[in-house]
Amino acid sequence: MKGSIKNRLMSCFLATTMSVGVAGVAKAQNFSDLPNPVVQLSATPGAQQTFITGLNLGWLYEYYGFDFGPNVVGDRATYNGPKYAEVDPTTAANLLRDTNGKVTRIFAFEGAEGLTFSSSGYVNGVAPSFITNLEDFLGKLRARGMSAMIMLMTPNEDEGSNGLPRIGGGAISTGGTVVDYYRDATARTALINNGIGTLVDRLHNDGYDNAIFAYEVLNEYNIGGDSKLWVPNGTSGDNYTAIYNFTQAASQRIKQSWPGYVTTSTTNYVDQNVKNYGIDFLDVHIYNTDNSAPSLAGVTFPVIAGEMGNLNQNSDSTQNTALDAMLRNVVRAGYAGVMPWWLGSSKTGGDVYSFLVRNGSGPSSTSTRPAYATLQNFNQNMLSRGSTGTDSLTSVTFPSSINPTGTVAVPVQYTTSTNRVLGGYIWDAGYATFRGKQLQNVSGSGSTTLNIPITGSIATGTAIMRVRIEDTAGTEITFREKTDVTVGSSSPPPSSCPTPAADTISSVSYPSSVTRTGSAAVTFTYNTSTTGRQFWGYMWSAGFATFLGKVNVTPSARCGTITITIPNQAGTNTTSSALLRVNMTTSSETTVIVQGPITSVPVQ
Repeated sequence: MKGSIKNRLMSCFLATTMSVGVAGVAKAQNFSDLPNPVVQLSATPGAQQTFITGLNLGWLYEYYGFDFGPNVVGDRATYNGPKYAEVDPTTAANLLRDTNGKVTRIFAFEGAEGLTFSSSGYVNGVAPSFITNLEDFLGKLRARGMSAMIMLMTPNEDEGSNGLPRIGGGAISTGGTVVDYYRDATARTALINNGIGTLVDRLHNDGYDNAIFAYEVLNEYNIGGDSKLWVPNGTSGDNYTAIYNFTQAASQRIKQSWPGYVTTSTTNYVDQNVKNYGIDFLDVHIYNTDNSAPSLAGVTFPVIAGEMGNLNQNSDSTQNTALDAMLRNVVRAGYAGVMPWWLGSSKTGGDVYSFLVRNGSGPSSTSTRPAYATLQNFNQNMLSRGSTGTDSLTSVTFPSSINPTGTVAVPVQYTTSTNRVLGGYIWDAGYATFRGKQLQNVSGSGSTTLNIPITGSIATGTAIMRVRIEDTAGTEITFREKTDVTVGSSSPPPSSCPTPAADTISSVSYPSSVTRTGSAAVTFTYNTSTTGRQFWGYMWSAGFATFLGKVNVTPSARCGTITITIPNQAGTNTTSSALLRVNMTTSSETTVIVQGPITSVPVQ
C-alpha cells in the first residue's frame, strides 16, 4: 500500500484515532496462549499445508516502480531503473528470513515497471533485466527456505489523480502512449498474454515454481479515488466489470503454466465474489485504529492478511503494541496467514510502517525496530504448531567453500510432524552433475550433521547444495539451498600418502574473524595411520564462557586437505572473540589422537 492511500484512510479515521489510539493493548513476550492457527495453504506448490507467515518486502527501498526492472511509462521513465544493482538484495533476503517467516510479498509490475510497449501503446513483452533480477532475488529467497507472493498489478495507483490517468494515455519514453489495459479489451489481452503470461511462463520454465507461494492479480482494487479504477465495497458498474473481467482473464492465463495459487487483494473488506473469478484465496489488507480483524463469518475459502498496520502507530512502542494485538486478532479470527507491512526503507524517514530503523535521508540501515522481534516470536510460535503438524528446517549451516573431493559436513536443526527423512544433496554448478547425498531418518525436533560424500571430483567454480525434509517415499516437503558454494582448486587427495603412516594435523588455516551468530570454516591438511579417523571442530566464546558448537567429519581418504565448518548452535556470541580448535579422534569423540591448538579469532 502506498503512502497516499494510507493518508486517505488516515483522514477517515482521524476523529477515532484521537480518542482510541493504540495505547492500552498489552504487550506479550510470546504467543503460546493463542489457539492453533488455521492451516489451509502451502508455502510452495504441493508442499505440506502450514499457517502462512512472513513480512512484506513490497519494493526494494524507495524504488517503487523501478527496482527490479526499467520503467518506460510516465514520470518513472526518468528514474533510470532498474536499481537492483544499487541496493543490497542479499541483506534484504536475510532480514526477511530472520523474521522466521516462510513467505514474503513482492511487487512486480507496479506502475508498469518491467513492461515493454509497442509504438501503438500495447504491452508486447517484459524487459529481460526485470526477469533476470527477479529470478536472482527468488533464488536468494529459495536458498533461505522462503517463497514469494508476487503481486502483479496496482490498478488504484497506476492512474494519476484529477482525472488525468498516468497509465491510460501515459507517455511511453520509447514512443507512443499507453492504451488503458484495464478497460480496453485489446490492451488487456496484450498485457495478460505478453506481460503477465510471459513472466509466469518464464519463471515456470526456468524452475522457479518452488520459490513462489502465489501470484496476486490486483492490489487493493477496492481502494481509490478521483477517477481511478476502483470498486467501492459491494458496488457495481463499469469499474466493477473491468476489475472482474481482468481478474478472471489473468487467473486463467496464469494457471496455464503455474500449478499453484492465484489471489487478489482488498483493504478492510472480505469480497466473497472473487471466488467466482478463478481466485484460490483472498488477501485482505487490514488498516485501522483498533487492531481488529474483519470477520470471516460465512466465508467458505481461505483468507490471509497480506498487509497489516495500525493507522496511528507513530512510534516504536505504538507500532510494537499494535502489531502484537493485530497478530493475535488475525489468528483468533481464523485467517490462514499474515504478513505485516513492510520491511521498508530506512531512508524513508516518515514511514511509520517500516520494520527498519528510520534514518531520514541518511544511508540505509539494517537495524530493526522492536516490532521485528515481536514478529520473529510470533512466526516461530505459529510455525511450531498447527492442525496438521509442521515440518521445518530451523537452521541449515552450509559451508561457504568446499574441496572438490571428500565429504562435506552440513549441520542441521529440524522439526518434523512425524517420521521423516532428512536428505543432504550436492551437484556441480547448474545441476550439471549429481555428486552425492546422505539420508538420515528423523522424527520430532533435534539437530544433526549431514556428512555428504562427493562422488568423483567437482569442477572448480561453484557447487549447489540442498538439504530437505522428505516423506518416507522420498517426496520433498521443504528444503533450503545454497547455489554458490565455492569449490576450491586444491587437488584430490594423493594416491600415495606420506610414509611412514602417522596421525598428524598441519597447515591449519583459521578464519580472520567470525560474526556473532555465524559459523567458522577451518581448512587443514591431515595424515592418518588408518582410515576411519574423525575430525572434530569446536567453537567457544572468549574465556570459554559459552560453548557455541561443534561438527565432525570422517573423510574417506587416509590423507588430504579438507575444510570443516563449525556452526554456531548456541545463538549470539556477545564477547569480543571466539576460540576454535580442531581434534583428530577415533570413531569415538572422546578418544583424542591429535589435539590441535586453541586459536582466538576476533568477532565482527
